[in-house]
Amino acid sequence: MEIKKSDLILQDFNVLNFSFKTDNSFKGIPEFQNYIVDMDFKILTDKVKIGEFINILAMNINTQKLKLPGYSFSILTIGKFYINNFKSHPDKEKNNFIFRSSLPMMIANCRAFLSNVSAFGKFGKYSLPSIDITHFLNNYKPEDSKIKIVEKSKPVKLKKNKSRK
Repeated sequence: MEIKKSDLILQDFNVLNFSFKTDNSFKGIPEFQNYIVDMDFKILTDKVKIGEFINILAMNINTQKLKLPGYSFSILTIGKFYINNFKSHPDKEKNNFIFRSSLPMMIANCRAFLSNVSAFGKFGKYSLPSIDITHFLNNYKPEDSKIKIVEKSKPVKLKKNKSRK
């Protein structure tokens, strides 16, 4: 069956910061399924470019004080999205694009990245578990987000050096 393309377009996805640690002293098989996954995100909308938004997703996996043996990961990612025909979509559908569609797309990209990076690690490939998005969104409090956005500062003007003869 031919697919119907969504009006939600992922224009770009990037990993901004990443930390990957291996517990080299451990000799057994890690229990990846017991790793604690902490997730945070923030949505930034563009007031000028209607229909464009940024999704910032952060994950810490097995980074708590009493972490389990094996791997630990911290990842900060950013996705740039665009909703085609933005004005023609009802508000509920726009919210679904922003929260119920873009967030799983970001998670899927993180899952692929973590899987690829860990594939050649000491303990083999780590696969991020499935995440109950409904439960996450129902319990998520944006005001508790640890992702801080810094306003753009004005560029600093550098003094030009006079050429020497």
